[in-house]
Amino acid sequence: IKLDCEGCEVALARDILAEDPDFLTKVDQISIETHVTRYWINSTEHLYYFALQFPLLEEAGHKLEWSSIFGCNKYHEQAGCIPELEATGFPCGFKWRNKVGGPTYGKSC
Repeated sequence: IKLDCEGCEVALARDILAEDPDFLTKVDQISIETHVTRYWINSTEHLYYFALQFPLLEEAGHKLEWSSIFGCNKYHEQAGCIPELEATGFPCGFKWRNKVGGPTYGKSC
């Protein structure tokens, strides 16, 4: 499964627990693009369910193969993260690239 739903990954754990708690054990491979700025995670409930997806994946036997933190577009990055996420030290925000028309160097997608 490739999951890139621009913020709906926040609901992944909540919906799996409500609809089919064994769902992830039926999946061989899963790729998830996550988004953590306030644009996507704007409450402690969103943060809770976002974080819950990781132990659910582990409990289903999935292992992290690759991870990279890179940016979304400036509009999404400039919102920063909610204070509860910033308190963990998670990188939030962006900086401009010098290249005209190039994407920002984001830190939170």
